[in-house]
Amino acid sequence: MKISVVHTIFFSPTHTSLRIADAIAEGMGTCEHKELDITYEKPVKNILIEEGVAVIPVYGGRVAETAVERLRSIRGNNIPAVVAVVYGNRDYEDALIELRDIAKEQGFIPVSGGAFIGEHSYSRPNRPVAEGRPDKADIDTAFAFGSKTA
Repeated sequence: MKISVVHTIFFSPTHTSLRIADAIAEGMGTCEHKELDITYEKPVKNILIEEGVAVIPVYGGRVAETAVERLRSIRGNNIPAVVAVVYGNRDYEDALIELRDIAKEQGFIPVSGGAFIGEHSYSRPNRPVAEGRPDKADIDTAFAFGSKTA
């Protein structure tokens, strides 16, 4: 199936989820790439999305609560979706399963899922946690993941 448009839906306070979302979408080789940033505000009305890539950060092994609230305003119409989580190199536990389940509840059909490392939000110069991630290798992996998914 040739994908002509992909929407990246992301919650990305530290911009790591955004970087992974963009790499996955680019790897999918789409003609048109639209972004839906749910980081700072909930969509004003319910939104119907075509093909989608949802990338959400993990906090304590779970999908960020605020992201879940905002994802509930986004619907798919039995369309394919890629789900991915970004975690701070600790553990993503059940977050990917949780995101898959939310996507299904919202009318998407998850066709692939992945977990990627991003610099932990608690990382500091004197106490680095996954510092500089996602790095070039991480972005290349996300791009390859998008390509394989397409």
